[in-house]
Amino acid sequence: MKQHTLILIPIVVFLTACATSTDPHEGGFLGGVQGLSSGEYDSRINERQARLDRMKQEQAALDNEKKSLTQNKSSLEKKIRQEKQQLAKLKKKNRSLETKIAQLNKDNDISKKEMDALNQRSKQLTQDLQTTSNSLDALEGNASGGSTVDKQRKQLEAQRKELENEYQLLLDMTLELGQ
Repeated sequence: MKQHTLILIPIVVFLTACATSTDPHEGGFLGGVQGLSSGEYDSRINERQARLDRMKQEQAALDNEKKSLTQNKSSLEKKIRQEKQQLAKLKKKNRSLETKIAQLNKDNDISKKEMDALNQRSKQLTQDLQTTSNSLDALEGNASGGSTVDKQRKQLEAQRKELENEYQLLLDMTLELGQ
């Protein structure tokens, strides 16, 4: 009986040491054989492949979103450049108008009150143009809100035309008074 016990002890120790697991990192030889025969390894591979496929799909979706955002940014940058060009034209016309007003002030005897009002409105228009320019600069960093700038530009353009019309009326009045 002692001999059987002595023989069984090493066998039990050996079998305990060979405890099986389907995890390839822990299973050892017998675990590997069991994992292969039970199909557990194949299911782990399929699971990881499915996870990899999902990650590739998510990456493709992120790449598409990035491409869309880049195109949107380019479009907004182009629109901002166009708005800045239009603003520069308005500023140039405004400077020309200010020069004409100054010349008219020198050359003609328009009442001081009317001239001050014109100068004040011209200065206000210059300030509004600068505010819009600053808004465009801020928009260039933010790349949003184009409709607000469009609206401001149209209002400023309308004010400039109104000032130009008033200037023309005053010029016509002074020419008529001079005759």
